[in-house]
Amino acid sequence: DRLSERPLVKALDARQCDTAITEFSMISAEYLALHLRDRTGRLVCASNPRAVPQLTDAIAPWFFEAVQADQFRASPLFIALAVRRPVVALTRPVRDDAGHAIGMLVLAVDLLPLNQQILSSTLPGALVSVEDRQRTVLLSSTDPSAFIGTRPPATAPDPMGGRSDGQTIAIGPDGVPRLYSFQTLADTGWRVSASLPQSQVFAEYDATLRGGVALGVAVVAAALMLAWMLSAAIARP
Repeated sequence: DRLSERPLVKALDARQCDTAITEFSMISAEYLALHLRDRTGRLVCASNPRAVPQLTDAIAPWFFEAVQADQFRASPLFIALAVRRPVVALTRPVRDDAGHAIGMLVLAVDLLPLNQQILSSTLPGALVSVEDRQRTVLLSSTDPSAFIGTRPPATAPDPMGGRSDGQTIAIGPDGVPRLYSFQTLADTGWRVSASLPQSQVFAEYDATLRGGVALGVAVVAAALMLAWMLSAAIARP
C-alpha cells in the first residue's frame, strides 16, 4: 500500500508524476507497465506509456468493476497489443485523505517472463500451473507458450472438484493419473496446483510410508511455495 499512499500519487497530477511510477518497469522484466488512472479511467502517468493497455471494450468493464470494488483486484487474462503477449493487470486503489477512492494504480504483468521467474525449475515429473477463476491457465511449468491463455471446455469436469484447497488424484493433461495438491490465493482467486505422477509417488508399495509420503509432502510444499512466491510477486506494488 505504500506506493498508493505517496503524496505525488494521490495528487493525480499528470505534470508531476512520482518517480516511483516512472522508474517502476526497470525493477523486473515481467512488469510491463505501471500506470496511474483516475476513477474515470483517465490516464495520469505511466512507467512505460507505449506499453500501457488501452481501456478497450474488453478491458474497460473490468477496470470500472475494480474501481467499484475499491480493493486489490486481478484482471482476466488479455493480450497486450504493445507486446502481443498474455498479460494480467493488478490494481490497487488510491484514496484521498478521507479514505475515498480517487484513482487506481494498475500494474500490467507480462505472464511469460513471470512464468520464467517463478517456474524456471520444478521437481522431476512435476506439473505446476496457475489458473484464474474461469480456469484460464495463467502460468504453466510445461510449454507455457502453448498453455498460457488456454481454458478447458465449459463441459469439462474440474479435476479439483471445484474446491479451492486440498489434495486429490486425477488424470493430468498428459493423460497420466497424478497426485495433486492445490491452494487458492485469497486476493486474486488464482488457484495454484502442483502434481506428480501417481506411479512415481506410490512406486514400490512397501516404500510408500517413507518415499511416497515424502514425495507427496514435496508436492504440497511445492504448491505452498509457489503460492507464497506469487503472493509476494503481486503484493510488491
